[in-house]
Amino acid sequence: MRFSVLSTVAAIALIVAFTQSSSTAGLALTGTRQVQHTITDVSPRDIDVVDSNTLIAAFDRFVHFNGDPFEFDETIDIKSIALNNGPVSPAIGTQSVFGPGESTFGGSFVATDGAVAIHGQTTNFAGSFAPGKIFLTNINTGATNEMDVAGNTDATSEGGSLYLSAAATTTTGLADNGFSGIFLVENTGASPTGLNLIIDTGAPSGQVSGIGGGDLIFALGGNSIALQGGFNDLYLLQSEDIDTALAAGQTNGITPAAADRLIDGPTLRAAIIDFANTHRPSGSEPASDFLGISDIESDNAGNLFVSLTNFYSNSNFELLGSVGALLQLTIYDTPDATAQITQILALRDDGGIGDLAYNPADDVLWVVAGDDLIGLSNVPEPGMAALLLLVAPVAVTRRTSRP
Repeated sequence: MRFSVLSTVAAIALIVAFTQSSSTAGLALTGTRQVQHTITDVSPRDIDVVDSNTLIAAFDRFVHFNGDPFEFDETIDIKSIALNNGPVSPAIGTQSVFGPGESTFGGSFVATDGAVAIHGQTTNFAGSFAPGKIFLTNINTGATNEMDVAGNTDATSEGGSLYLSAAATTTTGLADNGFSGIFLVENTGASPTGLNLIIDTGAPSGQVSGIGGGDLIFALGGNSIALQGGFNDLYLLQSEDIDTALAAGQTNGITPAAADRLIDGPTLRAAIIDFANTHRPSGSEPASDFLGISDIESDNAGNLFVSLTNFYSNSNFELLGSVGALLQLTIYDTPDATAQITQILALRDDGGIGDLAYNPADDVLWVVAGDDLIGLSNVPEPGMAALLLLVAPVAVTRRTSRP
């Protein structure tokens, strides 16, 4: 995904002129997208688009305590959600548990290529990384197969392939350094056969997202000397970089220099710091705040969306509450790719903003906001369409459509 800047002034004018202020299901809209659909009281943990009529979602399925507060089995069910109003289907696939004496933590991600859903889980921490499993589930039959993959954090589908952010596999040796890599998931249908390293990020696992045209964006889950970046920094891997990594063999990957840093974590935090401070609960301390990226998504027009959750805690790191924000960014050529925040689309003062999924068929961005799923469409305000014709566009993408 590449862009050329044409008019920063026009961008600022449009954002100011057409900013909305409304609220639904705890989500206050502050940008140029409006609520098109709301599916209430469904409480998904994570979502992805299967096709123009269906979402796939991960739902908590708590199994049981093992008698010890720190030993329990908590997994997820994979279900579909009909667009644009539901219902939620019965479980298509479920996760197994690790077994006696080990706690099982259900993963917080699901992604699909339209036929297979990938999801994961972890267990007790051992050494510097978290052992885990990934699961591939056939959406039509429910057939599920698993593979041991330590520290798995997030997955995405791009260009017909599945990609994973994880700490380790036995095929790469990354388990020894406790850091994360971005991997291609090798699979035959719903049967995982291995992983192919794309890049060793040199940091704990973070989010990964396909953004069309074969490109990937990933976030760092901590500081990385190799990438000279820090927590919540976003990086772009272009399709040609991924092709180079795959040609290099299963365990080699590409050099850190191939990844373009789009934007850093402090810049994302600065965009919502005033809002976060305004809604700070009594007893919380700024030094104990934790801001995390919930998800990354893109749309047909090449806009990039980042959902954030800011957690508040006291000096004992006891959780006191959270707020959320949904940002829209644009990626530019300068000549290395960089990104800038163009608007804050939504804020939530009674909880974070979770996972995102984009339906290209109707240009609707689906947002997890607490128990609800909210579909946001880019509907112009009265008179906006005419005014858009009078100003230069902000950016032109070389990728005209989303595959």
